[in-house]
Amino acid sequence: MKQSFKLLSIIILLISCGKIYDLDIPEKEPELVVESFISAQKGVKVYLTSTYPVGTKFKDFSSYGISNARILLYNSNNIKVDSLIESQNGKYSSSSPIVLDITESYRLEISHDNYPTATTAWVDIPKPFKKIDTTYQIFNDTIVVDLSLTHSNEDMSDFSFGFDLGANPLNFKYLPTSNPNIENCQTTRFSYKNLSVYNKDCFIGNVVEFQERTISNGNSDEILYFIGLISPEARIYYRSINNQPSEFEQIVSSPIITKGNIINGEGVFYAIYEYELNIKL
Repeated sequence: MKQSFKLLSIIILLISCGKIYDLDIPEKEPELVVESFISAQKGVKVYLTSTYPVGTKFKDFSSYGISNARILLYNSNNIKVDSLIESQNGKYSSSSPIVLDITESYRLEISHDNYPTATTAWVDIPKPFKKIDTTYQIFNDTIVVDLSLTHSNEDMSDFSFGFDLGANPLNFKYLPTSNPNIENCQTTRFSYKNLSVYNKDCFIGNVVEFQERTISNGNSDEILYFIGLISPEARIYYRSINNQPSEFEQIVSSPIITKGNIINGEGVFYAIYEYELNIKL
């Protein structure tokens, strides 16, 4: 704000002198934009892009993904655990199956010849739930899944979920908190305060509609899911997320994320613990 005021004062002063000057205002240098997560089950995945001028448009991820980056994973003892490999343009993953210790913290170091080296915050992998109970019912062509969870630690506060319905896999975006387009797909149709309805715009796959109701009771959650499709089998992917804040957490602007915990870049690095529950219908 102060810088803007100073610049405005200079412009007014120059105009008052009756002379016109060209002011060369440097633009911000491009930075890496990082969307990354670490999982005890699936290792590390990184989606790497860059900041671009407002209004820049791309056809798909492959046209703006950043290739040829060097991405290293370190544990809390600053020992290199893995060097990620690039599977597709801008998409990186663990070079081989790695064993992650849930008592350790991890961070990423991302370097590229054309960008400043970006470093993520340290994140801890969430502890598993103590207990998971699930039942289901079918009503009017809708699968109703009742899921009860008991947390193993009280600071668990963020969850995402998805479904794979038989032979027609349902590719899902992170829901509800990490979906960048959540305002476009979430609607409320009921009087219950914590009952949300997610329509097909929330998903990549073909979904009629998705509803979720959460009732928190101390250190446990009771969650009721409604899926508007019938299939011989439904797999529930339930993820506990640890997206740790840090002293350099910031609000950023990118096509992918809205909050960041990256130094010398924009983006997010978070840890998840994933569960897969099979339901035979």
